[in-house]
Amino acid sequence: MKIQEALRIIVPLEARILLSNASGLSQEYLIGHGEDELSDEIYRKFLALVERRKALEPIAYIIGKKEFYGRDFKVTKDVLIPRPDSETLINVVLDAAKDCTIRSILELGVGSGCLVLTLLLEIEKSKAMAVDVEQAVLEVARENAIALGVQDRCEFVLSNWFEGVDGKYDIIISNPPYIEEYEKSIMAEETLKYEPSLALFGGLEPYRVIASESHKFLTANGRIYVEIGVSQESQIAEIFHTNGYKVVGKYRDIEQRMRIIVFTLARGE
Repeated sequence: MKIQEALRIIVPLEARILLSNASGLSQEYLIGHGEDELSDEIYRKFLALVERRKALEPIAYIIGKKEFYGRDFKVTKDVLIPRPDSETLINVVLDAAKDCTIRSILELGVGSGCLVLTLLLEIEKSKAMAVDVEQAVLEVARENAIALGVQDRCEFVLSNWFEGVDGKYDIIISNPPYIEEYEKSIMAEETLKYEPSLALFGGLEPYRVIASESHKFLTANGRIYVEIGVSQESQIAEIFHTNGYKVVGKYRDIEQRMRIIVFTLARGE
């Protein structure tokens, strides 16, 4: 079969990604060499990947990686797939770093490591602790740290939220499992079928934990950056306010949905 014929089997972009993975050829090469014949071995590999995609398995899990902030991160079914919406948090932190020194970072729920490792790469001389409740998740994040060359600047700790955390941090970041159970009916089937529910569903409870415990681990004037779900803005702001925090920033994502809220201790205000 010719390349151009194979690329018509499913959505062209997805076909190019899968065929590139099966063949080892770049997507650019595939586009420019549509008349080339595929070997039987490559075609069989490609069809196997296509069948996985037809079963709604996300592309990122099929090829084992996902781009985030211009870098590839290994992903497995143990971790959420990095999403462009979460790049908002990176941009917000980096903007803040222009006016204040960020030397220490704590991430609660590290997942693939795309957030904390990106910040380490973008903020020179910074160090981090990254925690997660599952060892398999930590192993994925650690592999990404090694691949990106920042393994010596990040400590990975098996911890249920703050249980295994020590030290003080200039910033605490988290993209917690904030989806409510009742929202399943409006979620994409492939997300529900393949991505880890522990990293998806938690509602407001994770924010209550973060708000009640984080003051012990913040440096003076430290800040908390949390990603939030649709329609949670006022509830999460109230949770932190009740625990002695004030909002210092709210930011929308690329689709203009409220995505990031930044908090700092009110200090008697």
